[in-house]
Amino acid sequence: MNEILNIACASTPLLLLAIARMIGIFMVAPVFSHAAVPVRLRLFMAIVAAVAVVGRLGGAVQAPADALGLLTAAGLELMIGAAVGYSARLVFAGI
Repeated sequence: MNEILNIACASTPLLLLAIARMIGIFMVAPVFSHAAVPVRLRLFMAIVAAVAVVGRLGGAVQAPADALGLLTAAGLELMIGAAVGYSARLVFAGI
């Protein structure tokens, strides 16, 4: 049981960063950002996608150790996700 908790605690910062990026994508991407898709559903899909991504990463990525670094990285990940979603929106618009 302690091994599972150690693995979960070690991957929590990575999960938070992945959730930040996926929230940026799902809030701006063309199909998911439509008003007919509830915000709670978008958040749930972002969390599920982030869990899937973190599960595939393993230990390949290092998260910042301090809180300020983690907050800065989360903001950056959110902006990157929004840029990816906006790029998909431009593709759908035909530009």
